[in-house]
Amino acid sequence: ASPGGDALYVACKQGQPREIRRLLSVGADIEAVNSVEGLTSLMAAAMLGRVDVVDILLAAQANIRATGTVGFATLALASQVGHLVIVQRLLASGADVHAVNNKECTSRGSTALMMASQNGHDPVAQCLLSAGAKVDAAVPDGMTALITASKSGHCAVIKTLLSAGADVNAARN
Repeated sequence: ASPGGDALYVACKQGQPREIRRLLSVGADIEAVNSVEGLTSLMAAAMLGRVDVVDILLAAQANIRATGTVGFATLALASQVGHLVIVQRLLASGADVHAVNNKECTSRGSTALMMASQNGHDPVAQCLLSAGAKVDAAVPDGMTALITASKSGHCAVIKTLLSAGADVNAARN
């Protein structure tokens, strides 16, 4: 663990802007990865929907492309839980809408759009598509956002994906 990294992580999770600014001002490692959860402070704040904390960390130049030890970029994690405002902030700050999960697991290769689609977060899916997300991107076994949304029964997302030109004949390997 790095000096101040764990304290910063806790302050970010708890939504303590004043403490976060104090820790950053004394050199806390903004990129430290929590050894238990495998996330950076920005990743944790994004997952928890802490917009004020995300704004502070982005202003302090937190790495929006970091994947911690979980393999997912911050954009995918925020998309997975449906935090639209945070997704918008991350995209405005240069997050890669095409980034894929790089961890060896069943979701290897999944994108933020797939994560949002799987969990029925239609406004987030719309936002990602507007930002240029590839509607038919697929994981190695052929799973796409449309297949994921269909398996989960998320009708609004299915309509959004079809309107964006998703291939209804795409098949898993």
